[in-house]
Amino acid sequence: MVKIQGSIPALITPMLDNREFDKNSFEKMIDMHIKSGTHGIVPMGTTGESPTLSHSEHKQVIDMAISLASGKLPIIAGTGSNSTREAIELTTYAKHAGVDAALIVVPYYNKPNQEGMYQHFKEIAQEVDIPIIIYNIPGRSVVKMEVETIARLTKDLSGAFIGVKDATGDPQFTKELSQAVNDDFISLCGDDGLYSDFYANGSIGTISVTSNVIPKQMAELHNYALNNQMKEFEQLQQKLMPLHDILFAEPNPSPAKYAMFKLGIINSPQVRLPLVQLSDETKSKIDKILSDLKLI
Repeated sequence: MVKIQGSIPALITPMLDNREFDKNSFEKMIDMHIKSGTHGIVPMGTTGESPTLSHSEHKQVIDMAISLASGKLPIIAGTGSNSTREAIELTTYAKHAGVDAALIVVPYYNKPNQEGMYQHFKEIAQEVDIPIIIYNIPGRSVVKMEVETIARLTKDLSGAFIGVKDATGDPQFTKELSQAVNDDFISLCGDDGLYSDFYANGSIGTISVTSNVIPKQMAELHNYALNNQMKEFEQLQQKLMPLHDILFAEPNPSPAKYAMFKLGIINSPQVRLPLVQLSDETKSKIDKILSDLKLI
C-alpha cells in the first residue's frame, strides 16, 4: 500500500470552451504536479465535476491519470455515488484500471440513516477489494457518517477502510475518530483553510482545492507539517488564507479553474452546467490575490 499523506489535489477536470474534456491541459496539470512535489492526486472527486461527467468520461479521466502518474504519485480515484450499484461499478473499474485507492462519498440526496450508510459501504467493500477512503461531507450529502459508524466499518471489514476525508468542518470530529479506530487509519482534511486545526487533531494531509492552483507552495506547506516545522507551516498557511477563502467565494471549481486559467495552467476556465463561470467581481478579487502572492 502506498503512503497517503500531504498535499493531495482533488483534480479539476479541464474543459475546452465547448465543455468537452481538455486532454492537453490535463496532461500539463499532471506533469506540473509531479514536478511540484505533490504527494498524491484525486481524479474524479467533486472538484473534478464528477456529477456532470458521463461514466465514459469518468473512466477516461481515471485512465489518463493512471497513464500519466502511475508509479509517480499515489492515485485515489473518486468512485462514489448515491446508488450503491453504481458506486460498485465505478470502484470495480478503478481497481482494474490500477488506482491505489478509492475515495467514496457518503450517499447524497437519499438521506440514508447510519445503518444505510454502513450497509452501503459494507457492500462496496465486499464486492471490490481495494483500499477505501470514506468521504464524509455533510454539506453536500446532507447526512453525516458518525464516528461510531466509521469505527464499526473498520472493525467489521478489517483492512478495507484506510481513512477518511473529513469535510465536516469540525476538527473535533477528527480527534474523536482517531480515538475510536486503529492507529493506521488516516484522516485527511477536506478544507484547505482549516488544515491548521485539523492537523492539530490528527490529520496528516489535505485532499485539496488550492493545490490545483499552487501545487508547489501547497506541497511545501504540507512538508512543513509532516516535518513538524510548525513556525514555517503557520506562516505559510496564513499567507495563503486569502487564496483558500476566495476559491469558495462561488461554487467549486469555478474559482479554481479561473485562477488556473489566469496562471496559464489550463486553456479555459470553462465549467459544465449547472455550474457557471465567475462574476466579474470574484474574478477581480482572485486577480488581486494572485498578484499579492506574486503569481501574476
